[in-house]
Amino acid sequence: MRLSTDSEILGGLIRRPPPVVSPKAQRVANEVRVLNAVANHGTLSASLLGAACWPSSKASVGLQMAQRTVRRLCAEGALKARRSGHGGLTYVLTKSGATIVGAKHGYDHACSGGTYTHHLLTSSWAIHHGAKRFRCFTEHAFTHGRAPLTAKQLVDFSGRQPDAICIGPGPLNTVWFVETELAAKSSQAVQAICGVVATRLGGRIADGLPYVLGGLFVVMSAEMEWHARHFERCARARWGQAAAVQRSTMSEHIMLSRVESGPTSWKWEGCTDSRLVI
Repeated sequence: MRLSTDSEILGGLIRRPPPVVSPKAQRVANEVRVLNAVANHGTLSASLLGAACWPSSKASVGLQMAQRTVRRLCAEGALKARRSGHGGLTYVLTKSGATIVGAKHGYDHACSGGTYTHHLLTSSWAIHHGAKRFRCFTEHAFTHGRAPLTAKQLVDFSGRQPDAICIGPGPLNTVWFVETELAAKSSQAVQAICGVVATRLGGRIADGLPYVLGGLFVVMSAEMEWHARHFERCARARWGQAAAVQRSTMSEHIMLSRVESGPTSWKWEGCTDSRLVI
C-alpha cells in the first residue's frame, strides 16, 4: 500500500509536519525582529526587546533571547549599545542595521535626560500594556514612516501630535491617542488634550484611510497621582456643566493609565487603567 500525498492519507485527515526551521534561519529571523523593534521605538533596552519580540514567552526567557540577539547584532555592527540614563544599556541602530530594515540610524537618539525618560515610559507602556489590546506605534514610528498614519495626518486632525497611537482590532480601526505625562501642564493644555475627545470622537482621522478616533489614554507614573487629579480638575472646570451624556461619553473614552515601576530603574511592574471622572 502506497501513501504518497496528503489526500491519500486518511482522506487528508493527517497532514505532513511543518517544515523544520534551521537554527541559522531562526537566528536571522530573531535578528530582524529585534532590528525592527529598535527601528520602531528609536532605542530599547534588552528587557523591553524581550517583551516586544517574544511577548508570549516568560519575561526571563524573552530577556535571554534578546540578550543573545543583541550581542550578535552588536558584534556584527548592526546595533550600538549606549549607556541609559536610568542605568544599564539601551540599543540604537547603526547605519548598517538601519539598512537591513529600511530605517534611519539612531546615533542622534537621546538616551538620557527628560526626553529619554518620557520616551522610556511611553515605549514601556506601549510594549507591556497597550499591545495587549492594540497595535501600538510611538511617536518615533509615525515620525519615521513606520506607522499606518503619519505625524502630519495626526496633527492635521487634532491640532497636536500625540506621544503614541493605539489601533484597535476590527473593521472600524479605532485609534486611541496616547499622551504621556511627566511634567505639569497648564489647565489650557490639559483642556486642549481632552477637547480632542470632546469634539472629534468618532471622526475620520485622514481622508481615504479607515481610521477613526476612539479615545485617549493619559499615561503617567503611579507615583505622580497629582497628574490624574490635575486632569480631572481641568476637565471638570471645562465640561462639568455639560450635558450628562457628553460627560459620560468623555469619561468612557478618556482613560488614566498609571504605570507601576521601580523607583530609580523604571523597571516595569504593572499598570492600572481608570476612567477620567468629570
